[in-house]
Amino acid sequence: MLRHVSNQTPLETSREQSVLQYQTENGFMQIYGGNMHRMFNSRYQLKPQNVFYPDVKSMLDRLEEKSSEITSLITDFYFYNYGSHSYLMDDSHLFGDGYGMRVRFYLSQHCSYPYQYQTDCYDSYVYYGLDATCSIGNIMRSSRKMRPFFALFGIGNFDHCFEYMNFELYSQRPETDSLNLYNGNHTINNFFLYYDAQCRFGTPYASLCDVWFHVNNLEVRFSFFTTIARSCIKSRSYPMYL
Repeated sequence: MLRHVSNQTPLETSREQSVLQYQTENGFMQIYGGNMHRMFNSRYQLKPQNVFYPDVKSMLDRLEEKSSEITSLITDFYFYNYGSHSYLMDDSHLFGDGYGMRVRFYLSQHCSYPYQYQTDCYDSYVYYGLDATCSIGNIMRSSRKMRPFFALFGIGNFDHCFEYMNFELYSQRPETDSLNLYNGNHTINNFFLYYDAQCRFGTPYASLCDVWFHVNNLEVRFSFFTTIARSCIKSRSYPMYL
């Protein structure tokens, strides 16, 4: 019995959640890995012939050109000091003796990639001003030491090996901070935009807002949806439905 279901669907609910099901008589699927996902990833690969990366760098260039206009629209914008580090901010007016703006990302994957790809491709911190690409998953990431700070990620995932994309933003702020949360979404043609923000204020330190934007192309079959996960550090987890 073959059933067409979304990835990670439990076996016990596959019958109710299947969009199509049919029965075969010779058990041929066992020859190709036991399911259609393995068959089309290993035996009959469905992937583009040419690798390309999302044009993240050009998008950041355009944002940098607009940075003065952006900050002018934010009342009493604090022009923070990045400090001497390339992977975090240690401005005492924002974080006291601590630090913030340290972004880590990691992706869970089910393909047998060599270990040496881990740091560059799917488990790393963001280094400011560094443009980095990785052919595994067609990943492109970039950031700028600009105000406001931006870091952009683009993931093609044409190999269909990544299941979850996770972000963690480390910001050491006082526990006495007041906190406001904002979120919402907007759809323009085939693009779905989701945003989520945490704004901290009310202590002697400058107020701080961390904002995440996540965009799906609804016409791309392997695009992914957004869920939210929070912990003592701000974390975002975007599951990729392959």
